[in-house]
Amino acid sequence: MRLGKWLGWLGLTVTVLLIAVVVLLLTLDISTYRRELESAASEALGRAVTIAGDMTLGVSLRPSIEINGLRIANPEWASRLYLAQIDRLGLKLALLPLIKGEVHIAHFHIHGADIRLEENADGLNNWTFGEEEEEAVAEESEQPIWLPSIQELIMRQATIGYLPADAELIELSIADATGTSVADKPIEVEISAAFRKVPFKLTMVGGSPGDLSSPATAWPVRAALQVPEGSLQADAVLHKPLVSTLKLRVALEGQRLQGLAPLLGTELPESGPYALSARIRSRDGGVELADLKGFIHDFDRWQRIVIDQGGFSAFDNEPVTVNFSGSIDAASFAARFLGGTLIQLQDSEADWPVRLELQAADASLQVNGLLHKPLLDGTQLTLAVQGRQLNALSPVAGTELPTSGPYDG
Repeated sequence: MRLGKWLGWLGLTVTVLLIAVVVLLLTLDISTYRRELESAASEALGRAVTIAGDMTLGVSLRPSIEINGLRIANPEWASRLYLAQIDRLGLKLALLPLIKGEVHIAHFHIHGADIRLEENADGLNNWTFGEEEEEAVAEESEQPIWLPSIQELIMRQATIGYLPADAELIELSIADATGTSVADKPIEVEISAAFRKVPFKLTMVGGSPGDLSSPATAWPVRAALQVPEGSLQADAVLHKPLVSTLKLRVALEGQRLQGLAPLLGTELPESGPYALSARIRSRDGGVELADLKGFIHDFDRWQRIVIDQGGFSAFDNEPVTVNFSGSIDAASFAARFLGGTLIQLQDSEADWPVRLELQAADASLQVNGLLHKPLLDGTQLTLAVQGRQLNALSPVAGTELPTSGPYDG
């Protein structure tokens, strides 16, 4: 009886204490600890960290904290005062894992961020922190980076820039980005943004977080990229370790190749419409591309190029092969290339054998030979050409040829 009463009083006491702690936390003004938090963060990063706005603390089964006006300073050599300026940053923690000493972030959001990563001519960057910054850049730590698990990530109105030492600023402007990673459910990502001022929408659905972390389970992922004048879809299966095997199916289509130029940072022709699909597989020692199909209109001097079937393979100990068949302005063609292995190609002293067979219209071309290295030292080739009329090759050549023929040489 006494034990029962004692347990009853103990339970009541614990309940009262918990209520008192909750009331204390709810009435606690976390902003009063602003200077202590700034000092601790600054010491940890080796940079000045300031909090210009309010801070709020929420107490529930998912404790939360929100910080307004977070600023992280740049090193003196950088182009501007701050590495990062974040208007509002907030997170909610899962309580039960926190009691066990584990950090599981149930919700993390960033609103109004301006982040710029920079490098200088001396090889330094502004995202390596601490007093040993120069040594850290020269010698990367072999210790794995610990990151807490995040179930939901939201980022809105954020700009992330990268300024290399010898190039112009590249910026990614994120209007809205969300990502979810919940146990036993697919990882999902959706981003609406602009890269190099080209708007795009990216969606991705992958396997579960458990499958991703499992060393024995392949991880499926499906991604779709939409830009104003084109789209890209990819289905992949990633095997672990990720560098060992990759199976990927891609499909690209659009109205103008030039529309992709700003996104890729390179000049592209004013060609289109276009469509291309292929299956790609990588494994130790090389890569293989198969089932290549597609078409493109108004490419250079040709009105329409069609690839009915194509492929490519290159491996350390297997011959490099390239196969294409299709049509150029209604004139059919087929090409096959056979070379030596990648190991032979990389050997600075070994000759590299080549064989090329080309069939176009009623003409054929065969090339056999050896490429000496360095290539400027000489090449041995034998050439065989035959056909009935040269002008039959005009569509393939992209220029008008004489009606001469037959020919054989």
